[in-house]
Amino acid sequence: MIRRIRLLSGLVMLAYVAMHLLNHALGLVSIPAMGWALTEIVYPVWSLPPMRFALYGAFAVHYTLALWALWQRQTLRLRAGECLQLVLGFLIPIRGKQGKLSVAVFPRARDLPELEIEPATAEAPA
Repeated sequence: MIRRIRLLSGLVMLAYVAMHLLNHALGLVSIPAMGWALTEIVYPVWSLPPMRFALYGAFAVHYTLALWALWQRQTLRLRAGECLQLVLGFLIPIRGKQGKLSVAVFPRARDLPELEIEPATAEAPA
């Protein structure tokens, strides 16, 4: 049962990350195309309360189950791949605070111009 819950929560997060990265890839095509995808596809899907609840719930469940699996281990001896997976997974909430963290780690990031996409003026890709 727990494996199915972990799988379902992982699939919800995978759907979000895949859509996020595909939108970044679309930004390589053109900025208006990226803005169009944000306003017409990404925001309408993930701004719905059930989808937002599913995403945040999936993150909380997945994170909690990872902590539970770590707690249930008989020993903390880990192979390099398992250790890397746990460390990177537990760093995700810190990555969420990237704005403040990136300026603290990379002070020049403050000087970079911000790209703003106005949803109302974004046009469909040609």
